[in-house]
Amino acid sequence: MMMPANYSAIAENEMTYVVGGGLLEAIGSVTAPVWGAANVKTFNTNLITIIGNSYVSKVLGATLGVMFSGAWGTKDDDVAEAWGYDKDKKITIFGKNKALWNALDPNGDKETNGFNKFMQGIGALAAVYTLGTSTTKSNVAEGRYDVFGNGSF
Repeated sequence: MMMPANYSAIAENEMTYVVGGGLLEAIGSVTAPVWGAANVKTFNTNLITIIGNSYVSKVLGATLGVMFSGAWGTKDDDVAEAWGYDKDKKITIFGKNKALWNALDPNGDKETNGFNKFMQGIGALAAVYTLGTSTTKSNVAEGRYDVFGNGSF
């Protein structure tokens, strides 16, 4: 029987099998290695740091900012109104004006569901974690002030 020139028959015993060379091994050689426990720990730490960084200014502004701004515990005061708080209520962190809660929930309670409130809390905790595990820079130590007290940021 005549076979076309581009067709050939090979018997099973004439074939050579190559160990490896499969698709998964080819992909694995050009992609990232499999993650171990150290990679997962680094990823989680970096993720918490990124989330914490986005919340640090909000948490500090609503806690230390309220305490040291001159608006702490004020009522019927121009300072309270200047900071955007209701001047008929005392300004506290967790009180009627709830500086911390207002900083973390800018849309108000009516537009925020339970999951969003939970995630805002996680963000605040990540900010506290970041503040507790990282060092902060000192603008004075880095020489960012001139002799007149003007800062260059």
